[in-house]
Amino acid sequence: MLQRLTFDNITLSGGAGSGKSLLRENLMFLLSPFGFRFISTGQIVRDLTHDNIMPSAEKVSSEFDRKQEDKVFEILAHEQFWVIDGWLAGWIARDLERTLRVLVINSDDNLRAKRIASRDKVSLNEAFSMMKEREEKNFAKWEKVYGAKDFFDPNYYHLVVDTAKYGPFATVGQVLDKFGVHPRDYQGQEITEKQ
Repeated sequence: MLQRLTFDNITLSGGAGSGKSLLRENLMFLLSPFGFRFISTGQIVRDLTHDNIMPSAEKVSSEFDRKQEDKVFEILAHEQFWVIDGWLAGWIARDLERTLRVLVINSDDNLRAKRIASRDKVSLNEAFSMMKEREEKNFAKWEKVYGAKDFFDPNYYHLVVDTAKYGPFATVGQVLDKFGVHPRDYQGQEITEKQ
């Protein structure tokens, strides 16, 4: 049996085109066989608004934001083996010591826009405009809702991963190393709760 010593859960935070969805998918492939569960708060918003192309926070009420973030906090505070992908997931969990908070960034805006253009089937120029507009609107709304400004302050996070500098496998490796386990550890074993 493998004992996980450091963290119970993982949050993945980052802006549009940062690569957090791909990171979540790769972690899902490795961790779901061992009982990990996954939530994307962005997908919850997409499902609610029926908008699959860059839905912004302004499309849902502030009450919805607060309820969703309260749910994220409750899951992370009282349960184990969750990976939650959401722009504010790490910030919401900032006081939870046993949640590994990962900030996923992409320092190459061109690459970010290319990812968005490919995913949302829009032109590169549209992707740049959508990316900038969404971030401005989201952060303006959240500043009003939460009374905070810098949701991506690295001080809130245990790990900052730049997907412009590291490929998907290296990115996953950084997260799992920080979490305290490695995929090679999983062969023939199951993860147990801390004793």
